[in-house]
Amino acid sequence: YQLLKAYAINRGYRCMEGYIAKSPKVESLNTNPEGKIYPVLSHGRHTDVHVQMTHVARQVYLASIDTEERRLDEYRQNLTHAEERHQSAYEERVKALATGCLVCGKQLIDNGTIGLAGYFAQTSDLKVSGYIEEECFSGLVFRYFYGAKRTIESNDPIWDLFRESAQRSYFVLQRAPHTKNFYQQKLSFYRFDDDGLEVTHKTIELQEFEKKLLSKERSELFPLLEKTLFDEQGRLSDAFLMLRKVSSDLPEEILYDQNFAKFAATMAKVSAQLF
Repeated sequence: YQLLKAYAINRGYRCMEGYIAKSPKVESLNTNPEGKIYPVLSHGRHTDVHVQMTHVARQVYLASIDTEERRLDEYRQNLTHAEERHQSAYEERVKALATGCLVCGKQLIDNGTIGLAGYFAQTSDLKVSGYIEEECFSGLVFRYFYGAKRTIESNDPIWDLFRESAQRSYFVLQRAPHTKNFYQQKLSFYRFDDDGLEVTHKTIELQEFEKKLLSKERSELFPLLEKTLFDEQGRLSDAFLMLRKVSSDLPEEILYDQNFAKFAATMAKVSAQLF
């Protein structure tokens, strides 16, 4: 009895003194050969179990009348408070976002509403977070890190292959290892899998201006780096930028508690590998 009572209390039940006897009239195989279960209140009258059930029911009823706040009310309030905390945290994340694409500057967020975006990005020091259009990021990857000699259009099979692999990847931009005080800055581009393990790694030299046939053209990488990784002197800082492919139909989904927690956990795992 004491063991059963301890188990019940441990599971949150409130126990009363006393017990309910086994009723021969209700449970005996002689009177119930089919083994059916009948309600005590209707089929067990004038038995000990009926009297005891009535007594316990009265105790429960009187206790419920005297209780100002019921457990269901407390549970509902806890759910409400939890939802308010989740909503508040989500709104804070949205408020901290850069409103424009981190590459081209096109406005992606208007009054808290997030438009079409391809990637979510955040710096490891948490100073900058925002979205990047899919065309902008894919164009940078093909041009500067994959060394494409021609423009890769969105209807190109190579684009589709990259988009598919990006669904299962995290991308990271960071100053190349052991190049902190180098005059010639170098940028490393990493790809990590869903578990935060490194898949590929490529390093390039940063050139602000690219030589063309008759003129110079500013690198499209620099607007992104200026908004995220450059310090006040225009040098790459110690932080890194991590990017994750998002659904174009619901780009804000990554800001929901569970998804954002996974993103943060992966960032911590990546950070442990890079530093």
